[in-house]
Amino acid sequence: MRRLLLLLALTGCTTGVTIRGTVEVPVEIQELFAIARPGVVHVAAEIPETGLVAARLAVLCDATEAPLAIELDLDTFGCAKESTLLAWAAAVPNGAELACGIDQQVDDTAAPPLGTIATASVVIFEGNTAEDGCEVGEATVDLVLSL
Repeated sequence: MRRLLLLLALTGCTTGVTIRGTVEVPVEIQELFAIARPGVVHVAAEIPETGLVAARLAVLCDATEAPLAIELDLDTFGCAKESTLLAWAAAVPNGAELACGIDQQVDDTAAPPLGTIATASVVIFEGNTAEDGCEVGEATVDLVLSL
């Protein structure tokens, strides 16, 4: 991986995609999950010429007294093309053993599963189309999950 990064830096290839912001989980959604039936918060975007950018942001086990604001910070090589960033909360799949709490982990979950409880979405890199070439881009988002 270091060699790839060094090669890209030496050749001047600095094209990248950054998505930053927050995903808010209201108390009423947090209350739907517990240690005995945890939930997971994911984000994903299928970006043209870049591919899937996705992460698990948190595993919800206990509700807090206030909305939970989860920081989002995704970086990847690729082109900043218009796409939709989805966020969702769903039950942890049967048999999966995940630690409770906020812990962003890049993964390959591309879409909300059947039985998703809450969702939010936003268009990122709006107006950047295939005709625009490959550009560096940073999107700042603030999503609030809703039932």
